[in-house]
Amino acid sequence: MINADSLNLENGGIISSSAEGRGNAGSIRVEATENVNIEGFTIFDEDTTRTSTIETELESGAVGNAGNVEITANSLSLSDNGEISSSTSGQGNAGNVRLNIAGEANLTDGNIFSNVEREAKGDGGNITIEAGSLSLESGGQIQTLVRREDQEEGLAGGRGDGGSISIGVEEDLLLSGIDENGLPSGILSQSGTGTVGNAGNIVINADSLNLENGGIISSSAEGRGNAGSIRVEATENVNIEGFNIFDENTTRTSTIETELGSGAVGDAGGIEITTSNLTLTNGGTVNASTSGTGDAGLVTIDASQNISAAGENSQGNVSGIFSNVGGNAVGNAGGIEITTAQLSLTGGGEVVATTFGDGDAGDLTVTASEYIELVGSNGKVPSGLFANTIEGDGNGGDLTIATDKLIVRDEAVITVGNFQQVVGSREPLPPGTGAAGNLKINAGSVEVSNQGKITADNASGIGGELTLKADSLTLENQASVSASTTADRGQGGIITLDIDDTLIIRDRSLISARADSGANGGNINIDAEFIIAYPSRGNSNGNDIIASAEQGQGGNIEITAESLFGIEERRAIDNNGTNDMDASSGTEGLDGAVTIETPDNNPLRKTTELSDNVVSPELVTTSNVCSASDIEDVSSLAIQGKGGIASESTAPFTADALILDGELETSSLAPNNDNFVDSNHIPPHIQPVAYKNNGEPVYLARGVIKQEDGTVILTAYPVDKNTPRNLDNSFGCNQSTLNK
Repeated sequence: MINADSLNLENGGIISSSAEGRGNAGSIRVEATENVNIEGFTIFDEDTTRTSTIETELESGAVGNAGNVEITANSLSLSDNGEISSSTSGQGNAGNVRLNIAGEANLTDGNIFSNVEREAKGDGGNITIEAGSLSLESGGQIQTLVRREDQEEGLAGGRGDGGSISIGVEEDLLLSGIDENGLPSGILSQSGTGTVGNAGNIVINADSLNLENGGIISSSAEGRGNAGSIRVEATENVNIEGFNIFDENTTRTSTIETELGSGAVGDAGGIEITTSNLTLTNGGTVNASTSGTGDAGLVTIDASQNISAAGENSQGNVSGIFSNVGGNAVGNAGGIEITTAQLSLTGGGEVVATTFGDGDAGDLTVTASEYIELVGSNGKVPSGLFANTIEGDGNGGDLTIATDKLIVRDEAVITVGNFQQVVGSREPLPPGTGAAGNLKINAGSVEVSNQGKITADNASGIGGELTLKADSLTLENQASVSASTTADRGQGGIITLDIDDTLIIRDRSLISARADSGANGGNINIDAEFIIAYPSRGNSNGNDIIASAEQGQGGNIEITAESLFGIEERRAIDNNGTNDMDASSGTEGLDGAVTIETPDNNPLRKTTELSDNVVSPELVTTSNVCSASDIEDVSSLAIQGKGGIASESTAPFTADALILDGELETSSLAPNNDNFVDSNHIPPHIQPVAYKNNGEPVYLARGVIKQEDGTVILTAYPVDKNTPRNLDNSFGCNQSTLNK
């Protein structure tokens, strides 16, 4: 145990506790009121270099455990290969490393290790760091490692689990740059090739986390065992940006990643990030992948305010969030779950769950309470959300989106297909042979424009199912929604658009479940209040809805709308300049069907057959009215009932069109018939009341008489078949209680 104001180890200075026989190495404890500085090394000869270090070690051949290292200080500085470590090369465990630094801890080309070395059988120790702030620069590393095998020397890889890393920082945590050997600044847990054991987990808590110029947080497994998981909680921001080029073969990209390497057997761990804002730029990534036999981990990101991914670096690596199955992998992608208020992907920024191998791509779920904005490309790769299968036999994952506002524009893409989406001159990779996943979108408004795409396309088999539910959908300037297929067999997908208000299609936009080869056309179902297809310009393609087939059975198009404007059923021929609905087939007799339901009771357009039992005279006559002066501020007009309209549009108008008591009146009634009330003997409670109009009395109609010749007469008194509406009390026009 060491107590001091400050502790300085320089040019190979060392504090060490080790065991070479049967027994444990001792622990080391340092308490410094001010600073601990460990820096530099000394080269004795070409085979011997002494590095400044504080270490505990279980030597090769020893049986026991290495001791712990515990340091408490106001500040800590490790530089120029200075180290703090605990390791095992024998049969036993490495010790734990615990640092409690009140202020700043800085590792500039300095290292903190807990390792299981070659030939060792035991577990690595855990590393725990509490600090006011922490920076790792110029290759500074915090690492737990199970050392890989050395086949040239005949040394087996370590056997045991790597330790976990736990870091708590009150302020900022920075990882930036690489060292002179190309090693990145990083927080790492690794198990190498030929090892047996799991890599450790990594847990980070900070106010802000910044990875720059190749800084990395990684958990990987290349032997027999699982990669660890990574959990990051940053109160304010997580920023991942940039890269560093060491040589023509080595580029270090800033990333948070878990990976199951090629030849490994196990699973990659998951990644969980909780923060207010996540920013990925200049090639920065979050990535969970498998290239071995086992599954990639699940990526879960919860950013309460904003997630943005923008652009690429000079090496062509785009910024984004990824869950991948590699080409030689036997396993599935873990998928991605994102929750935020705002998601913005621009300049080629991506969120991708993809398989290049035999395993299935994971599901991608995005929930953004305010908006999702996908804009542009980097000239080769579009910005977008992808759940794809490419090259391999695996199936694509499902993609689920929920947001208030969705914007897809300037070649950006949302897709669950098995095509690789590219723009510009870049050549696409071969499509996968697995089935496309399903795409579900639930949004307030959806705007797709300037060659933006929402797709569930498939190059083989059956196209995916695309379901979009929104208040409004606008497709503009060559925008498209598609679930097409180019397969020789199978069929196009299913597109379901459930639009509460208006679907607008304009300027050469497209809704397509087309089959371009021998497959059958898919199905398109649209339910909207209004569908408006704007006129096209010139001889360009129109705004089309297509479920056609080149050789197979044409698909089906079913549309339900209050009104449908500007589009008709006909073949969608290239450059015909018309807006078309096309479910045809290139093979005679195999056309599909276009079904349109547009309930329209607008009397200006057509006459609709009405019910015979529409209104009774009790509802069209009343016992009182108010003068215009009484109701001029609240007056209204209500029209109810048949109103003399013939029961059929082709029938002539007759008095029979008037209905009394729910039945057509056909009996002959004369003025002296018993059905009439003698005007000289009208009971007082139904005595007609006259209203003056330019001095002439006007009586309120209370009855209806039909004469033998069919003439209809309104009377000032009720006939005995119709009970009058009587007022039990007198009310003004501003009163609403009426007793019948």
